[in-house]
Amino acid sequence: MSIFAELFGVFMSEQIEHKGVILSINTSKAIVKIERKSACSGCHAQSACSAADKEDREIEVVLPHSDFSIGEEILVTGNYSMGLKAVLFAFVIPFLLMLISLFVAKGYVTDAFAGVISLVVLSVYYIILSFFKDQLKRRFLFIAKKL
Repeated sequence: MSIFAELFGVFMSEQIEHKGVILSINTSKAIVKIERKSACSGCHAQSACSAADKEDREIEVVLPHSDFSIGEEILVTGNYSMGLKAVLFAFVIPFLLMLISLFVAKGYVTDAFAGVISLVVLSVYYIILSFFKDQLKRRFLFIAKKL
């Protein structure tokens, strides 16, 4: 097996984990508040530099069983591959669409109009992506675990 395939396999099987607090529960799903921190949040100088890097996020997680309660601290887990797919949908594909449409349009129209066309293509991509929001929610699932 190649080194790339071996590394890719390791990344695909890893879990992303964050501690969070349950804000609300709705049947088998819950809204959980997690605090995002920068990589240097454990640094001794954190009070000087990372105050802007901390941010609370609310995400929807799947509850595997019903013995969770509001205010409980839990561990939110997801696959590393979900992050890679999210980057693909949110950044890589739109960037490629914008570049391709820009260079194709430059052959037929002025540079300014080609830029406008590439921005329109980008907008259409995100509008189409918003129509598939429910399918994407099912694809990007986080699961709650007891601590």
